[in-house]
Amino acid sequence: MAQAPTPSTASAGQSDTPARTVPGPLQAAFDALDRSGGPWCLLRGAADLAPSGGDVDVLVHPRGLASARRALAETGFVEIPASGRGSHRFFFACDPTADRWIKLDVVTELAFGRHQELPLDAAEDCLERRLAGARPPRLHPDDAFWTYLLHALLDRRHLRPNDIEQLRDLAAEAGAGSPLATTVGPLLPGGWTPARIIEAARRGDATALTVVGRAVRRRWVRRAPLRVASRLVTAWTARRVGGPAFLLRQRGLGVALLGPDGAGKSTISARLVDGAFPVPVRRVYLGLYGRGAGGGDRGPSGRFGLPGRLAWLERHSLVARWHQAHGRLVVYDRHVLDVMVGSGGGPVGARARVRRWLLLHAVPRPDLMIVLDVPGDELFRRKAEHDPATLERRREGYLALAGRIRGAVVIDGSADLAVVQRAVVDRIWAAYGARATAAAARSRRG
Repeated sequence: MAQAPTPSTASAGQSDTPARTVPGPLQAAFDALDRSGGPWCLLRGAADLAPSGGDVDVLVHPRGLASARRALAETGFVEIPASGRGSHRFFFACDPTADRWIKLDVVTELAFGRHQELPLDAAEDCLERRLAGARPPRLHPDDAFWTYLLHALLDRRHLRPNDIEQLRDLAAEAGAGSPLATTVGPLLPGGWTPARIIEAARRGDATALTVVGRAVRRRWVRRAPLRVASRLVTAWTARRVGGPAFLLRQRGLGVALLGPDGAGKSTISARLVDGAFPVPVRRVYLGLYGRGAGGGDRGPSGRFGLPGRLAWLERHSLVARWHQAHGRLVVYDRHVLDVMVGSGGGPVGARARVRRWLLLHAVPRPDLMIVLDVPGDELFRRKAEHDPATLERRREGYLALAGRIRGAVVIDGSADLAVVQRAVVDRIWAAYGARATAAAARSRRG
């Protein structure tokens, strides 16, 4: 298809974003996509390029996906597995200047609906018409309007106030010449044309657009019922089976947060669960005594002695393995590795060594061990359950344990909580990124 005339890019929906407003990691990703050689453009998210923004959607040519993946990996973006999401590929990187995660949603086709069950064969046409001279490259204004409209009406099936504002801005420069408008035109209800749709968007007529969207969906399904049904079944199956199947390439990470009482293990793990990490996080308690994470489980009862403890640990280990099989990050804010930390340094008898061996082999070894190091007097001020001298000996025991385990990390837990959390997240993200890179390499070889 011939390149369409390049219109003005001064509208709110398609204007160039000054380089100074684009976070460094995101700008690096755009530069890497330019170097990858394949055509690409911003699909949605022009308003979210500033540090306070959100997700950024990118359209790449299907034949350029492999090179785009390699280019993004070289800039530090990590691909997070997501089964049953059509052509969507999710990449994350941390922007340390704004202390937030940057998410790139990379697609190779234009497909709509909650499960991408309504595809349009228009991605290559849109890439040919893109505003390649804009930085970053943008969709042609006609295509930008229709992709956003179909996304809002078919993915969510209702228009939010922000959608109305976005559509009004995009409609100011939009026309009916988009290949998407040509495809959708026959699906419009009686009396409606692409030009009338654009006019309704300019007026902000959410009611009319919503009614039209429902009609388009019904007609779309009736026109290609087998194709729609096939994509729905494929997405449903992949979301439920794809997680465990991905175990063959990349399983979730198991992280043990260790340290004496008062070091901040439970607080940090709770923050990870509450959204400080871009991967779904689950806490699993694998300690020997006391109340489990969240206060809902008192831990292994001593009623049945060592056999009871081993059975309890095995049951919770299965929970941890299940979550890791689904690609989740599993955080242990207690772990039986605590048994290796002595409080007095005396000799260990044969019976104690056998008990220790059984306990350590009843649970999965963590992929990463992080010790939160806090001086004994500070631990006493935080949680005065033991005297400072005892707490200092416990601290020294954890430091000695970290020295014996390969890859263990020691983090200063006496710093401000936000600083400690950032350091923990950085360490986990580095380990997760290394595993994802290795899994991608195995996938390419396979």
